[in-house]
Amino acid sequence: MAATTTSSGGSDSGSNNDASTKDGGEVDSGDDASVEPVVNACTNTSDATAIGPYGSEVEDYGDSADKSVSGVATDCAVAAALGMGLTGDAARAYVQTCLLDKTNDAVSADCASCFAATAECAIAKCFEPCAQAPVGASEECIACRCENNCYQDYGTCSGREYGDVCDQ
Repeated sequence: MAATTTSSGGSDSGSNNDASTKDGGEVDSGDDASVEPVVNACTNTSDATAIGPYGSEVEDYGDSADKSVSGVATDCAVAAALGMGLTGDAARAYVQTCLLDKTNDAVSADCASCFAATAECAIAKCFEPCAQAPVGASEECIACRCENNCYQDYGTCSGREYGDVCDQ
């Protein structure tokens, strides 16, 4: 599931163009303009500085200014999936907007779309194991995200390493 961006700047994983809530209600997800894959979206100096190097991420964001960009994205994904029951494009759009808001636009919209796409991947393909321990990510959640290429697709989209989490 490779993340893509629409000509209007939104993101789309290409796997589910129907935004809906978990209870089956439809949500308007905007237009389906032509899409181009997003690659290396987080490698520019501004994004790389905001995120920090793998293993020692900058933790200056969120409501308490003590979270990494990834930690804020996780909080946004939990709010989308568990708090609002969002899935698909609606979840991805919410996570991207939430991430940009809670980091005061510390990362670019394209970079935020990579975090949002990997969150949507986890919501769509790994909801049960990831909902059990959404903040700490259980071994089952991590394994599911690896099996479904959520981390790998984040690496391609962002241009950043995701560590050896899937090699274990």
